[in-house]
Amino acid sequence: MEDIPAFLASHGYVAIVVLIFADQAGLPFPGEILLVGAGALAVQGGLSLPLAFGLACLAALAADW
Repeated sequence: MEDIPAFLASHGYVAIVVLIFADQAGLPFPGEILLVGAGALAVQGGLSLPLAFGLACLAALAADW
């Protein structure tokens, strides 16, 4: 679990968009774990929680389009 916040800290919001899009498009990737890591990083001040949530929602909607 420690690797996910480190990955998000280095790749940021781009990782959220790309990986949530891939998850919703049907690739076998656990997007929920990524979002838990994004939440943990947001609590520590590394990411903006509203921005991460909004980008994840947009990525999921775009993949379902």
